[in-house]
Amino acid sequence: MESSSEISDTSHERSLQAWSDLRRHQILLDADEFVTKYDLDDLRNEIRTGALLLEDPDHVEGLTEADVSALAQEKRPIPIFSRNLIKELPGFAETLLSVSGPGPDLRGNTLNNPLMRFDTFVRFEPAYWVLGYWCAVPLLRSFGRRGAIYATVGLRLAGLLYAMIFPKLSSNGVSGALYAITKGMFLCIMPMYFAETSPIPARGSILLTWKLTQGLGAAFGLWIAVLASPVAASLPAAFLLLGVGVCFWTAPESPYWHFYRGEMRQAYKVLLKRRQIAAQASRDLYRMYSFRTYDRRLSTSARRTKRYLLQALVITTTLALSWTVPGISGTLVFILITRMPPSEWGVSTGVIMLLSMVVSAIMVHLVERIGRRRSVLMLMAIMALALVVNILTAHQYLGGFSRWDLGIPQTVMLPYGALFILIELYAAEVACSFGSDAIMAVIMTICTLRDISAVYLATMIVEMKSYRVRWNFFAAAPLSLFLAVHLIFIFLVCVLLIETKGRSLEEVRVAFDFPIANRVAYRVRLYSSYITRRVSSSRRQDLEPFEESEYGNGVIRLQEGNIG
Repeated sequence: MESSSEISDTSHERSLQAWSDLRRHQILLDADEFVTKYDLDDLRNEIRTGALLLEDPDHVEGLTEADVSALAQEKRPIPIFSRNLIKELPGFAETLLSVSGPGPDLRGNTLNNPLMRFDTFVRFEPAYWVLGYWCAVPLLRSFGRRGAIYATVGLRLAGLLYAMIFPKLSSNGVSGALYAITKGMFLCIMPMYFAETSPIPARGSILLTWKLTQGLGAAFGLWIAVLASPVAASLPAAFLLLGVGVCFWTAPESPYWHFYRGEMRQAYKVLLKRRQIAAQASRDLYRMYSFRTYDRRLSTSARRTKRYLLQALVITTTLALSWTVPGISGTLVFILITRMPPSEWGVSTGVIMLLSMVVSAIMVHLVERIGRRRSVLMLMAIMALALVVNILTAHQYLGGFSRWDLGIPQTVMLPYGALFILIELYAAEVACSFGSDAIMAVIMTICTLRDISAVYLATMIVEMKSYRVRWNFFAAAPLSLFLAVHLIFIFLVCVLLIETKGRSLEEVRVAFDFPIANRVAYRVRLYSSYITRRVSSSRRQDLEPFEESEYGNGVIRLQEGNIG
């Protein structure tokens, strides 16, 4: 019996070894095909090593100890506030212009009535943002990421020059229009650049850090607003724009742009500059090729590819629209504040803004540790809790309130910045994973329409109250409706959102191959089983973490990791 079992084990080991050798041979053949197709004979050994690393991350044959150490460290979270920050954020100076600059008279002379200000806001500036989103698309396709940024900087400089030559109020509207357009272009281009050039373990936190620097832009914008001379305001803005151009002149182009143009050698050189060792660069280059080839083999028709793209847009749009309800509540707070003297709302508003910055700073450190899904759901839960507190305290505002009571409805605005940044991060990852520059413009347009709708609905609520601005807008009935809709969005985000933490852009793309209907059914079944097992102490037991198949083959398997 022992001899027969030993023979069986030996036969099994031989079968596994034969299958492993066959698989290795096929991988090397595919790598040689890639080398021959793009005339990379001098990089054959590097590409072969990268292909084997892609199949088996623990493959160390032919690697030095330094290479093995670099591969072991690349999956660890990278400290953001380190020397790598300057390397990964070469264009941080651009944020100083994202919310500031001359030309604030784009909206024209407005009355003191906040309704008029919101009405003119809806009519003009967001339309220029949308125009900027779509102007960025042909620039991205024709000139790449850096070229699009150069064009945006040039257009912004033209607006500043126009404001300096013609400092009259009538001509300042032209500068304001160019400012709004270039702001939309920056918001569309920069997230894609960071998503494509940042290392996987720090992709989210790098983009979040870049967005946080917009606080400096707010301070700069306030300083410009105080200045009376358009020329004096334009000079520092022009120098900052030149600084942006210098930063990106020294920064490498996105390797994905070279890859989509078939410039594999140039893409490899860019990756080599941004990676520690050559094996990482060759592995990442071969990952782009292999996943794109895999997608073409599976996608026998354009209809299948469009279905995956539509699914990605549906999931991302659901995430973007989940911010509509908080947008309405936050806009109501803002409108009501503008009707009061600053002495009544200044302190509480300052505290809320400071806490919001703290929440955003915390998200920089958490997003790559707990993932996008948990971060989004945690912020949405904070919003739901704020709505519940407002419902319970709504009766206090029927007869008046004090300056400290104002902080209760303002808590609705607490997670505003952090959640919006996470939505933009997710949109950039989805857009880059599909290799379509227009997807980012579509998602940003949806976000702008969402914000316009929130402002419009909040303005209509105030108008229906005949301009009698009191805190009874936050009575229990409308807040309960907001809370119910918000909980529905929390459920949709929970069952649909795809985790992208620790995944390459190619793996993010493949994750959308899993059909939405199956994904919803799977998550409902998983969470319901998890809740029923955990709610009863007598039946409580440790559960294994689940993750969906990374390759979209419809198979659900148990393995280490979070829910994808």
